[in-house]
Amino acid sequence: MRFWQLSCFILVGGCAVTVTAQALDIPSSVDWRTQGAVTRVKQLGTCGSGYAFSAVGALEGALFLQTERLVELSEQQILDCSSEQGNQGCDGGLMDYTYDYVKQHGIQSEEYYPYTGGGGRCDAGMIKAVAANTVTYTNIPRGDEEALRQAVAKGPVSAAIDASDNFKKYSGGVLNDEDCDENDLNYAVLIVGYGTEDGEDYWLVKNSRGPEWGEAGYIRMSRNKDNQCGIASYASFPVLAKRIIHQGLK
Repeated sequence: MRFWQLSCFILVGGCAVTVTAQALDIPSSVDWRTQGAVTRVKQLGTCGSGYAFSAVGALEGALFLQTERLVELSEQQILDCSSEQGNQGCDGGLMDYTYDYVKQHGIQSEEYYPYTGGGGRCDAGMIKAVAANTVTYTNIPRGDEEALRQAVAKGPVSAAIDASDNFKKYSGGVLNDEDCDENDLNYAVLIVGYGTEDGEDYWLVKNSRGPEWGEAGYIRMSRNKDNQCGIASYASFPVLAKRIIHQGLK
C-alpha cells in the first residue's frame, strides 16, 4: 500500500506548529479507549486509505474530548474530496493534507457520508452540514518519542510507520521489530495510548484492518527503541474549532 513519498513531506498553508518536549507530570500509561475517545476498529479494505483512517481517528478523538460525544467521522469524504489539498484517494495521501481539507470544508459523519472502500466523486450535497472543523494541527518534532508521549497523554495522535512484514503478521504482545526502517514511512495508524508491560515500553496503536487483526484490531509497538519503525518520524494531531455545528453538537 502506498502512503506517500518522503519528498511529499510538506506543510501546507503554513498552518502547522510544533511542540517541544518538556519535563511535564504526565501519566505513566494512557489508554484513550477506556475514556471513550476511540471509535470501533474499522476496515479499509483494498483501498490505500490508511492516511484517512489515521487522521479521521485523531479527529474523532479530538471531537470527543471537546464535546464528550463520540461520533464516527467520514473517511470517504476525505478520499473523494481532498485532492486539491494533495491527497490521492485510494493511492495515498497525508494526514496533514487531510487536516488542511477539514480546516477549509469541515468533515461529515460516517452515517451521512459512509465508507465505500473506493475513490469516487465528491458529493457536495453530503458536506453541507459538518461534524467538526479544525483550526490547525500540530506536528511532533521528528523522531522525538518523549514529545510524542506528551501529545498522546492529551489525546489520540496520527502517525506514519514502516509497516514491515512483522507488523503485517502481528498477532499479539509487544512488537519489537529491529528490521523495520524509521525512514521508510509507508502506512498510517492512530496512537491511542502507551504503557509498559514486563519492563517493555510500548505504544498502543489502532490499525484499520478490522477487529480480527492483531489484538482486536490493535497492536502494541516498542517505545523508546530509537524511534523504531519511525513511529515518531511523522506524527501529528488536529486542534478543533470551538463551534461544532453538526446535529446538536454545539
